[in-house]
Order: sequence, then structure tokens, then C-alpha cells
Amino acid sequence: MSAIWTITILKGDPTTQQLTLDPPLGNLTVTAGDQINWVIGANAGVTAIIGIVEKPGPNHDVFNPDPTQLPNSTTWQGNINPAFTSETEEAYSIQWANATPYWLNHNPPVYTYDPVIRVQPKAI
Repeated sequence: MSAIWTITILKGDPTTQQLTLDPPLGNLTVTAGDQINWVIGANAGVTAIIGIVEKPGPNHDVFNPDPTQLPNSTTWQGNINPAFTSETEEAYSIQWANATPYWLNHNPPVYTYDPVIRVQPKAI
């Protein structure tokens, strides 16, 4: 049975581009096939997640399918690639903005924060 994980954005700092996340640093140890939801907490100073992007590297493609924004929501959702059969670690980027709704449609500054996902093989 796959698990469902939630990463909550508690605070965004546009000066440092850092996000305060729960769990701390947004680092998770998950299992192949698990689902991850990224949500923006109240009063976080983050108005939108612009993208969740895998960083290039030997273990890329940790998400399959790639994370997408849920309809009519600020929440993003992705699944850990169910094909992973060995332990792997993947850095990815959360691209975010703290713009007003008007500026979200007019190229607001986009900030980047890089947490890590550790994937354990699925128990058979």
C-alpha cells in the first residue's frame, strides 16, 4: 500500500529564497509509488508554487508522473516513480512566488528552494 505524504510550506523568504517546510527542510524518506502533496500554509508569505522540478543528475526521474498543480488549488501533487527498485536520493526544486494575484499573471519574481527526497525500494 502506497503512503500519502504532505509537505507544508510554512514560510517563504524572498531575500534568501529559503522556504521553511514541515517536515523540516522538506526532506522525506519515501517508498516507490508513494504520493506527495505540497501545500501552502496560512500566512506563509507564499502565494503560489510555480513548479516542482527534478534537478538533473544520475537519479533523476524520481517523480513519475511529474508533479502538477491540482485544479482550482494552490496544492501540487506528484508520485514517486514506482519503478525504483533500489535506494536513491534526489534533489529537486520548488519554484515559488509571493506575488499578488495580478502579478502572478505578469512574470513575477520566481524563487527556488531545493529539498531532497530519499526513496526506499518498495517492499514486496
